[in-house]
Amino acid sequence: MGVTVSKSKVYQLPSSVEVLGAISDIRSLHMFKVLESGALDSQTIIKRLKLTRKEYYSRMSRLTKVNLVYRRENGTYSFTSLGKEFNTAVKLMEDATNISWKLDALDAVERLGNTSKEHMLNLIDSLIDDTKIREILRKNYM
Repeated sequence: MGVTVSKSKVYQLPSSVEVLGAISDIRSLHMFKVLESGALDSQTIIKRLKLTRKEYYSRMSRLTKVNLVYRRENGTYSFTSLGKEFNTAVKLMEDATNISWKLDALDAVERLGNTSKEHMLNLIDSLIDDTKIREILRKNYM
């Protein structure tokens, strides 16, 4: 963890490895994603995900430690700003996984080695509907 200092506190900043580690198992990822619907209390999360109290508290502790979620004064949990950004990234990865066959097709064409940049950009535009994924792929061929 990196360290940053404010006037009143010293904060330990989590590394990206630590943050990814906190959502690396399926139950932790589900716990993280359940907060997309808004702030939830512990009992709602436990019931919705069918977790034991131990499973819940160990996972929630990791999520809060790496600053993906925080506990509000009313006892509910919600995304932090970092958590919102990571949630957006998780959605993007899920969307990419759902079209992996299209991405594999682009890779196969690129491996041929004789495809022009313009042709690859046209293929990306015709195959990839998701604007964010298309934008990322286009940047790689610019």
